[in-house]
Parts: sequence; structure tokens; C-alpha cells
Amino acid sequence: MIRVIADWYRNPQRPPYPDKPRGFELAQLGLDWLETFLNPTAKVLLLEQNMPLFHLAADLALELNYIEQAYFILERSKSRSLVEQLLRERAELSSQIDEQLRTQYVQLSTRLDEFVNQLVGNTADSCFFAPITRTVKRTPKQEAQLWQEQAVVEQELDKVRCAIAEQDNAFGEAISPCPLESEQITRLLPANSLVIAFDQRPDYLHLYAITAQGVHAPLRVELKVQQVTDRVNTFRNNIIHDKCVTETNQMSDWLTSTLGLAINQLLNIPQPKKKRPNRFGLFSRKAAKTANWQEIIFIPHQAWHLLPLHLFKIDGELLVEHYLVRYIPALQVLRLLHERKPAKPGKGCIIANPDGTLPTGQMEGHSIKNCRPDDVLLEGSQASLKTVRQYLETAHHGHFGCHGFFKPDLKAGLKLADGSLEAKELFTRLRLPNPRLVVLSACKTEPPIKPTLADEYMRLVSGFLFAGAHNVLAALWHVDEDSTRLLMENFYQGLAEGLSPTLALQRAQRQLKEMSSETVQARLQTQKVMSIKPYEEPYYWSGFVLLGDGV
Repeated sequence: MIRVIADWYRNPQRPPYPDKPRGFELAQLGLDWLETFLNPTAKVLLLEQNMPLFHLAADLALELNYIEQAYFILERSKSRSLVEQLLRERAELSSQIDEQLRTQYVQLSTRLDEFVNQLVGNTADSCFFAPITRTVKRTPKQEAQLWQEQAVVEQELDKVRCAIAEQDNAFGEAISPCPLESEQITRLLPANSLVIAFDQRPDYLHLYAITAQGVHAPLRVELKVQQVTDRVNTFRNNIIHDKCVTETNQMSDWLTSTLGLAINQLLNIPQPKKKRPNRFGLFSRKAAKTANWQEIIFIPHQAWHLLPLHLFKIDGELLVEHYLVRYIPALQVLRLLHERKPAKPGKGCIIANPDGTLPTGQMEGHSIKNCRPDDVLLEGSQASLKTVRQYLETAHHGHFGCHGFFKPDLKAGLKLADGSLEAKELFTRLRLPNPRLVVLSACKTEPPIKPTLADEYMRLVSGFLFAGAHNVLAALWHVDEDSTRLLMENFYQGLAEGLSPTLALQRAQRQLKEMSSETVQARLQTQKVMSIKPYEEPYYWSGFVLLGDGV
């Protein structure tokens, strides 16, 4: 069926009307079918094999002016990548789920694997645009019987997943995400917030503007994915050497020259007026007013999540100097955060230099402890996996001054005293019931040079958001140790004064940028010769980004 749709779409003789609606309907049916087909034994993500189907559906939606549906298809592809990773990695369930449900989930998942192996093959990778060959011959009756038995198992597994989701909302969202709906956007976004969402195709980039009024038609930028990947490679290679200051400035210039026209158009989209319910309790769409955005929210895609999008320039000044800026992996993740209860005030947990190889992390840990004297400080061997898990279960926030690493298949992690806290555990088993904020400071995280479709949804940061954190503060590159220490001290001071994490970060960045050499020397207790404003360059103060709800 999907091959027929693809051939129809590519045919230059296809009529412009009226078969597009039917084509879109069939493409959506294909996406629905893909969600029912999960092959945990596949070596390649089915999403990556079948991405042309997602592109086809989105293109048809745009041609039909179904703008929101086109964007929702992008969100759907992101959630699909997470589902496949969790299934393939045999992710364990949280201990807060009833043991009976955990047992049923494992048993039914195993039975479903057996049916997939029988019907498709244990190494097959199903793709709509490639034929599936089977080595075992069966009669049509035998084949039909197997499909029927598999359908029964799938129905039982769906019931178990729904029951699990009631006990663990994050796992439910990860393994069986609910589609976004138009009215949810209004509830998720304040009237003064503008979302800029990236959709990187092989040959071009789409930029969506999303406001409280809904999703706006995307702007097309002629930029191939290979061009972006090459620029990311250059940036990642130069930022760790002596060219770090120059490379950060050059990246800012590249972002401005590449995206300048499109981003400026998005920033000038009229801002929606505040909506008020009418006498029936319903919200009507009010006329928009002149753009006066206070906050920009970036949703990167593929390689874009490795770049400092907030360093885009407006009239010669950086975007982050004009607006509050935060990032989110997807609107579906933001919805998950909004559905959580607000974090309660409480003590935090500071993890400092757990493997003994990061002395500056230990110094920073003591600085944070001075700012937050009630927090628990775990140094060196004290920061074992068991102990860290125990404190995270009740902590109001967590601060990690340690090394991190990236590996594919949900194996990104943080190095603790006796092992690693990996992303897979955060997505599935470890739950953080009360954290307002998780800070990943002084972490030498190594993202992949060749990003995959799943990266922005699978990163360690996203794992903490799924585990229960409302916000995560993390670095885009290996940051300067001294400037990071000062930035963190100012950031925590802002939180202590009642600022939101977004405002606290913005103020800390400004303070660090304008900080005099005398102040730096006094606070770092050093006589090192410095320029008048030692950390004025963006490399020193702009490396950290906030991901989450910003509250």
C-alpha cells in the first residue's frame, strides 16, 4: 500500500487535485500501521528506514494547508524513535510499578518477540519501501492464524501498558505516547512565548513558529543536512582547542548568516492577545498584536541540538541578550512536564568529583554547598550509584560536578564512584519525584559527531526530564572551569533570591560577561593577569543552556 502511495507522489503526471486528501489519509494509515509494528530484534531503527513515509505525510499535509498536522507528524517521528530504543534495549520498568504488571509486561513482550520472529524473521528490518522476505513457508491458513494470535497478544500488551502508564506517567509517555492536540498548545505556551521548531530534511530545513494561537506555516531554508553536519564537525573539533573563543564567535556569525532572514521573520510574527473565556467558558481567538516576545523556546532537530542557537544575532546583538531563552526536546516532553505536580521546597544533592579525576568539580561542589548549606554534599567515593539514587528520590534539585560520556542506544551517562548512571535507567526505572532542577556542570559529555534521528530525544538531558526533573541545565561544550564556577555561584544566588531558572541563568550570564578582572581575581583567589573583562567573550558565559519548563 505504501509503495503505491510513494509511486503516486513521485509521478509527475499526478493530478494536483483532488487526490491529495486521499493520499494524506492513506499516508496517515501507514503511520498508524507502523506504530503497531515493533521489531525489537531489528538492527536499524524502523523509524530511520521509514522516514520517507513521515516526510511524505508531512509534505501532503503542508500542500493541503494542514499546518498543525504537518508539525505533529514531526513530533510523532521523535516519539517513535524513543519507543524503538526502549524496546530494543529491553528497558526495565520502575520499581514503583506493581510487580504483577512488571511480570505481565515482560512475558507479553517476550511472546510478541516470538511472533515477530516467526512472521518476519529474527534479523529482518521491516521497511515500507523494501520487500520483506521470509524463509519459512506456511499455508495461508497457518499465516492467518499466527497473525490472529499476535493481534491478541498485542491487545493484551496494550492493556498492560495503559495500566503501567497510570502508575508511571513518564514511562507511559515514552513507550506509548499520546498524540498532540491543537488545544494543548494553548495550555502549554504563554502568550509572550515563541517556539521555533526545526525540521531538518535531507535537502532543506523547515522552521516552524509555534505560539499560543497554534502552529504557523513553516519557512523553508535551503540548507542540506550534510552542510549542517559538516558545520557541527568543525565546531566540535575547534571548540576543544585553542580556537574555542574564535570558533564560538564564528558559529554565531554562521547561524546569523544562514538563518537570519527566516528567524527575523519568525520573530516578527504578531503576538496573540491574552485569551479570555466567553460566557460559555470557551476561548475565542483574539486579534494579534505587534510582536513583543519575552521568551524564545527552541526545539532543535538532529544535528541542530549540538549548536548554540541562542547566539543568533539581531542587529548585532545576541538573541540571548534580547530574550529569555530555553530549549525543549519536543512539545510532547513539555506536555509531560506541565502534567507533573510542582516541585516542593526541600534539600538538594550535590555530587562532586565522584571518580577523583575532576578536582575543579570538587571545588565547585563546595562553592554550591556554601550557597545552599542545607544540601547534601557527596564527594569522591561517597557518590556511589546506590547513594546517589537514594538521595535523588527526595532531592529538590541535583547538581552533578562529574564527567559524562555519550554512547548510542541510551547508554549516555554520568561517571559516579562505582559505575555510571545511564540514560536508559533515567527513561525507565529511576524516578525523581521532587526535583525542580538538575544541573550537569563540569561534565565532559561527548555527543556523537554524526547525529542520528534519535539524538535530540535520547540525550542524557532528556532522560532526566523523563525521570522527573522539571528543568536541566547542561553545557553544549567543554566549558572553561573557572568561568563555570563563577557562573554557577551567580546562578544559585539568583535561585536563592526567588528567580526562575531561566531568569537566574540569564542574569548569571550577564554578570559573568560584565565581571571585572578585580572581581574575578578576588572570587577565584588568584593573582593571574587578566584583561579588563576576562569572560566577556560568549565562549565563557554562553555554553550552558536550560531545557525544560523554565519554572
